[in-house]
Amino acid sequence: MASTKHLTWINEDPDALQGGQSRSPPRYRPRAAHTKSRNGCLHCKLRRIKCDESRPHCGQCENRGVRCDFEDASTSTSQANSSTSKENTDESLKAQASAREWIESYLDHFLIRKTPCSHLKSLGENPANSIELLNHFFDSNGLWIGSPACQITMQQHCLQLMVGAPYLLHAVLAFSSSHLSFLHPSERRYRVTATFHYDLSLASYSSQISTGLDASNADSLLGCCYLHTMLAFRNLQLDDDSQEGNALTWLRTMQGTSILRSNLNPCLNNSVLHPLNLESRSWEEVICNHLDSGDSWASKASQALHQFCGVNSKSVLEENLYEDPLCRLCQLIQLEIGPDNIGMFMSFIGRLRSSFVELLDRNDPKAMMILCYWCALLSQIDQWWIVASATSECLRLCKLLYVVPDQRIQDLLEFPASKCGFTS
Repeated sequence: MASTKHLTWINEDPDALQGGQSRSPPRYRPRAAHTKSRNGCLHCKLRRIKCDESRPHCGQCENRGVRCDFEDASTSTSQANSSTSKENTDESLKAQASAREWIESYLDHFLIRKTPCSHLKSLGENPANSIELLNHFFDSNGLWIGSPACQITMQQHCLQLMVGAPYLLHAVLAFSSSHLSFLHPSERRYRVTATFHYDLSLASYSSQISTGLDASNADSLLGCCYLHTMLAFRNLQLDDDSQEGNALTWLRTMQGTSILRSNLNPCLNNSVLHPLNLESRSWEEVICNHLDSGDSWASKASQALHQFCGVNSKSVLEENLYEDPLCRLCQLIQLEIGPDNIGMFMSFIGRLRSSFVELLDRNDPKAMMILCYWCALLSQIDQWWIVASATSECLRLCKLLYVVPDQRIQDLLEFPASKCGFTS
């Protein structure tokens, strides 16, 4: 972490240049009172820039063309009351201290007395190393945990949510260790530790799902599932077997979030993960543009994809399995691709019907083309768990599509091939 630079301010008095002359004592003007507002949008808070708090879109987000989300009114009102805010801060600090105490106790008991893995012990794995991973997860700046709203929410709430939820604790440790492995590829211990905690999280998560879902574990389970989704896609670039028969394992894992959310929907009304739930409902903001007569690349690509998939105004959704995913893909094509759109990309996979996934299993050219474009678009979002995986999956699909004797396919492959480096 970069050291803080201290600035020394020097007050120069012009009268000091005229030696011997008396001068009046300096006048000190009190600084105007200022009350710091905490009601800015989530995007400005993450970037640590001043927000004008205009609703529904603040000026900063409007200029950048990105989504603008605010915390709910009840949270803002609570923060506006200074005395209540101080009390809440004190309670929050106590809750965080209590959470860390539980976590450290759990890690001490688990890693020291119950860890059976000799390879972890040989790497010197101990509670202190796990605390390093926790600190990395909660204290690291920069955007690396999904969208801005996702990172803010995870870093604000996961500490309390982990108490009594080992599946989420191990997911956080796995995600943090996987990121450190990306940053320090020569450090073998991060890679081994990431696999260790990921496997433990999956096992504990499955056990909890079997036990039951209710309001008491809804946020912890959903937060865990979000991390599993990102890790599943990250692991695609590390899995040498992904090109074989289990090529779509990552896709089925990523669909888990939508499935879980639908089962937990009655319990999510007051969820602390509300900003993430909003991202999954962003589709209504953009409409499909395949009927536009414009000359933009987005319009032409949408029209060509609709013609290739046989989707038109007379198509019936139940009969044409490509229509719904193609419409959502065309919405993504129109966007200014960036981290703010990660939620929509993940939601795209979650909304794929099982009948469409079966088409992908059979290497159906039209279904593969839709997924290939999704990968090509996603690969433009510069985040550590995205780029390499999206690029490699796009390349795999380009290779499969190129051998299909159809000139329309060759023409449509120009865009994804340019993003993944595929050459004939």
